[in-house]
Amino acid sequence: MKPTLLLTTVALCLTSAVWIKAQDADTSTPPAGGGHHHWGPPMSEADRAKLKAAYESAVASNPDLKTEGDALKQQQEDYHKKLHDAMVAADPSVGPLLAKMHHHMPPEDGGAPPADGQ
Repeated sequence: MKPTLLLTTVALCLTSAVWIKAQDADTSTPPAGGGHHHWGPPMSEADRAKLKAAYESAVASNPDLKTEGDALKQQQEDYHKKLHDAMVAADPSVGPLLAKMHHHMPPEDGGAPPADGQ
């Protein structure tokens, strides 16, 4: 039961980071590793542009939304750090697994920067 709970928790943490980042995502270039990640129905570039424009307009006319989103992102980052530390404290053998996951995440989602520094 504990491995299932652990994997579920890690999956939820990664998913929440992706959802938070999605509001700022630049979909003009595919993510490293190829292809677009779809977190919902696939959309045309025109639909993505329309949503991005609506987001930017909403945030421009409601600056508190941007402030709230930034605060929420910081809370999520703080939570993930605490969760990571607690998971390693509970089972030190997951440390390398978490490090491997962290290495494969994009830097803007909390992953390690590319080895060549770009």
